[in-house]
Amino acid sequence: MTNKQSIREIVATADWSTITQTIKQLKIEIPEKDHKSRRLKKKTSMIKMLLYEKTRNLNGDNSIDCAFFVSAIKTIRKLEQEYTRESIKKEETLIFLSLLLEKFHKQKLTVKKHMATIEEFRKLKRVVEDDYQTVPKSDKD
Repeated sequence: MTNKQSIREIVATADWSTITQTIKQLKIEIPEKDHKSRRLKKKTSMIKMLLYEKTRNLNGDNSIDCAFFVSAIKTIRKLEQEYTRESIKKEETLIFLSLLLEKFHKQKLTVKKHMATIEEFRKLKRVVEDDYQTVPKSDKD
């Protein structure tokens, strides 16, 4: 690691086994003061567990499934909005998940369902055009 290398760059260039281990070791420190904060803590735990399972199976060929990429961006952004709405300080799990988007951004996109290729790339295009913000569902473009 050089002095000029940012944490964002370190996460973006880390191998998937390191990312997976980091996700597994993250601690969720949300004070359980009411029902909403307990629910947010459980939701964050579930997202952490799902990302762990998904990244554990990545094979290191610098590619990522397009559907997973789009859903991860939407999920992480939605989680960030919930933290803001509930006035909860962003803790290490949420910060790391935001940094993880940088890693996803550097991957090649693959589409496993060829029939869904056009729709997946439309979703991706809207997500990228909106600067990785949550894209509301629309009927047809």
